Amino acid sequence: MSEAEKEKQAMIKKNQEMCKAKMKADAEYKKQLEHISQQERKVKQAEKNKTTKGNKLKYGANLVKFEPPAEARGG
Repeated sequence: MSEAEKEKQAMIKKNQEMCKAKMKADAEYKKQLEHISQQERKVKQAEKNKTTKGNKLKYGANLVKFEPPAEARGG
């Protein structure tokens, strides 16, 4: 091999090692994010939902109490 080819091969190998190291770091980061996400989900599931009430209608609506029709007597 000539000197230029050796340098080229060394540079390719160095780039491959850097790429592998970066991929490993990214995988570790994703794993850490997933772990944090799972912990947050567990905390959120442990919280109890408080009951909510709807707003009272004070305007813009006809508030009429429903009353069923009176039963017909006789036949």
